[in-house]
Amino acid sequence: MKKFYKNINFATSSELVNEITFEHEDNVFSIEYAALSYDMPEFNQYAYKLEGFDKEWVYCGNKREATYTNLDAGVYTFFLLKGPIINGVWNEAGTSIKIINIPPW
Repeated sequence: MKKFYKNINFATSSELVNEITFEHEDNVFSIEYAALSYDMPEFNQYAYKLEGFDKEWVYCGNKREATYTNLDAGVYTFFLLKGPIINGVWNEAGTSIKIINIPPW
């Protein structure tokens, strides 16, 4: 993850992060993602959705980063799906992370 285009350092590289909180003034953040595919990684496809902000899934091809700016205070959930390589079947289980944006007061 990045905040204002700078990497966020978590306690350890193996730490599994399920939730992250941003102060109100931290209103630009990015989430980078990847999938392990040893066959043909260049053909990986992705879709993401920030529940509470995005109305529909964002099908972004092989782009591996989502950036959000100026979110209202609140609780959001970022969902990521790994898309099909050859067989056309999407991984509907995906993964998610809770994003909390603290109000200014």
